Amino acid sequence: MARTTAQKPDISEDRAFQERFWTVERVAWVAFALLIIGAIVPKQ
Repeated sequence: MARTTAQKPDISEDRAFQERFWTVERVAWVAFALLIIGAIVPKQ
């Protein structure tokens, strides 16, 4: 069986967009967590 070298797929990257998206995603996770905590904590 012949071995072939691994080739990277021809996919372009937009690193700045990815980092902005990850930041928005982290903010959304925090917002969801606060929403869940707010729903769990009993109101007085």
